[in-house]
Amino acid sequence: MAKVGRLFDKAPDVRSVESSELFKFDGLYGIEIELERMRNASELEMKYWRLVNDGSLRNHGIEFVLTQPLGGADIPRALSELEKAILKGRFDPSLTDRTSVHVHMDVRELSNTELSKLIILYTIFERVLFQYAGPHRWGNIFCMPIEYAQLQIPILTDIPENDGHLFADAVFSGSRGIDRYSALNLLALPRFGSLEFRMHQGEWRAEQLLRWVSILACLKEEARSSDEIPDIHTNISSNGPLGYLRKVFGSYAHHLEYDDAVNDIMNGVRLSQDILYHHRMIEEQNKQNPRVRPSQHSRIFKEFLEKHRPSANSGSDFDVYSIDPLVVRHALGINRATYESIVESGRLEDEVLVSRIGSYMEAHPEVVGEPTVREGPTPRPSHLRSRATTTSGNSTRPSDLANDLERMRADLDSFQAVRGILLTDLTRTSNTTEGDND
Repeated sequence: MAKVGRLFDKAPDVRSVESSELFKFDGLYGIEIELERMRNASELEMKYWRLVNDGSLRNHGIEFVLTQPLGGADIPRALSELEKAILKGRFDPSLTDRTSVHVHMDVRELSNTELSKLIILYTIFERVLFQYAGPHRWGNIFCMPIEYAQLQIPILTDIPENDGHLFADAVFSGSRGIDRYSALNLLALPRFGSLEFRMHQGEWRAEQLLRWVSILACLKEEARSSDEIPDIHTNISSNGPLGYLRKVFGSYAHHLEYDDAVNDIMNGVRLSQDILYHHRMIEEQNKQNPRVRPSQHSRIFKEFLEKHRPSANSGSDFDVYSIDPLVVRHALGINRATYESIVESGRLEDEVLVSRIGSYMEAHPEVVGEPTVREGPTPRPSHLRSRATTTSGNSTRPSDLANDLERMRADLDSFQAVRGILLTDLTRTSNTTEGDND
């Protein structure tokens, strides 16, 4: 196992901190607090905080940032100092949707395995944490949850592998899917040796802020326990979702319980399994539906067109939209909603997707009807035509964001399908074992 600090070339901070009854957790934390309606805030004199202008804020908005990461008794002192300064200055901070609280958790002393456990725990309780930190923050483009940013999943899967070097390389290189505006910002690792939690709504009262930092510290404390990663799911099975929540968060658990907490935790458990078993799922998926290698795209595409499209001299074209949607869905391994999204985005015309459809149709002639042939160029679906016209006469391509979202949805559908296969196999194995014991 490798230490996170070594992986990201960030030496641990070994300074000692004063213990406190108000904050009993080890480690250092950085805190950033965004507030609006803070005219003349620059006149405040504080020991622990510096003021930073933030262009995303309005109405005399300002960001308060700790001058350095703090631990122990210094954390409640710093939060209390900020609250007292605001009250003394008779400010009336505005906590709009633009304001938020970001907490940096120092993880330099963790091993790569402990870091993986921490992220798995976060994933399990992600919805619960959002519910406490501000339900309206769910889906905010400046703090996207892992559930909506699943391009990160293959990267997170690699944390325990090869002493964490594959994961570190992916973060250093800025691999696709890693974004600073994720609710759990991984890009803080190479900059500060920390994980940044970005989901909390704007806040300035010391008690609420201290509770939030303590809740996050519980995740780190549990990650450093002796349990192995598979034991996390065993504990949830043994204690139940709420029982495990109480085990992890202790005296803070009652702040995190609500009517739908069990369902939200179980959703997190399923997402964490996607992270843990991603590589195995992909292997199983490829066995069930082998992917076309990039080198095969051009050949299969040409064969597909030669087989299904009339000669170029006829002036007619193959209408990819005329293929039975069920055939397309089976060919691409997607559900109806994803199919509709692909059509909406215009990606059904992409060469790679057409190649995969062509490969499937060649391999399964029994499910393929005769494609529709139209005279002249293939018309785009009516709902796409308005987007295709510009003042210059050129076609407007769908945005990269739309394409990324679609790929994320398709990947999620694939993961869920493969997970169903794995769970079915495990159930069969369990039933067989029980039968043997009888």
